[in-house]
Amino acid sequence: MADRSSDARDTDVVPAAGSAPSRVVVGVDGSAANWSAVQWAAQEAARRQCPLVLVGAGSGSPDAEGAGGALEEVRRELVGTVGTVLTHPATGEPSHALVRTTDERDLLVVGRRSGHPVTRTVLGSTSIEVVGRSLCPVVVVPEGWSVREHRDDPVVAGVEARRDPQVLDAAFSRAAELSAPLTVVSSWADGPPNLRTGPDVVAAAEAAEEQLDDLLLDWRRRHPAVAVRAESHALSPAVALLGYAAGAQLLVLGRHTGPQHPGGLTLGSTARRVLHHATCPVAVVPPSTSGVTAQDVETDDAGAPGT
Repeated sequence: MADRSSDARDTDVVPAAGSAPSRVVVGVDGSAANWSAVQWAAQEAARRQCPLVLVGAGSGSPDAEGAGGALEEVRRELVGTVGTVLTHPATGEPSHALVRTTDERDLLVVGRRSGHPVTRTVLGSTSIEVVGRSLCPVVVVPEGWSVREHRDDPVVAGVEARRDPQVLDAAFSRAAELSAPLTVVSSWADGPPNLRTGPDVVAAAEAAEEQLDDLLLDWRRRHPAVAVRAESHALSPAVALLGYAAGAQLLVLGRHTGPQHPGGLTLGSTARRVLHHATCPVAVVPPSTSGVTAQDVETDDAGAPGT
């Protein structure tokens, strides 16, 4: 298991994706761009009344004393906003350090710097690597994000048929907790629209809408107070989701590769494309990782190509 010297456990039961995390863990690199992620994580920990863990996530192998001092400075900034704030200086690659520090019971928060999307796509980023390897849900918060300015916006979930129950668990639970509306988005495009006739398009649209409504029946019954809007579009998943992300407080997606998949997120994955371009925080929920530990992921990383 991950290093949890300050967090003793009496059980190894793993909660469902939509259940409350035992800790909120955030990567801290000391930059001004990272502050939005720290604030998002602090507000989440305060709302859930769980510990907040600040993990030093600078590149390379920083001096332990210096890293600890920077984390302590951030911890003092948060006094009075979160009940329990712990610090964990880390060395080595930031993505590896963050994955080692967490397990399935946590919520991990990382920042994403602004910059040209092409540059981010070519060079990759800590957030992309962490999302592809983490055992727990990861929220990627863009630089400059303000929770207060978007608290009335909807939660948006992207689903692919019956492949994403963990996404619906997380999205419905979040919308219910915040009394926020929920928009569930699916995509059904199977080829260029100009190659299909008008009746074919209408039939495909009706079938997709019916499939999405059927998919949501159980979750609507479990969360009757959540106002749900179902949207199905003949677009690529990434294009459809980014359109709704522009007016969302959180976008929830699923990850369809395990933490030991070579390279983490695949280059063409919807999650990877959305993370490079989304203007709101994006939560990526992994598939079940029962039986996999952070050490397993770390061992596999040694021979895996980078994202």
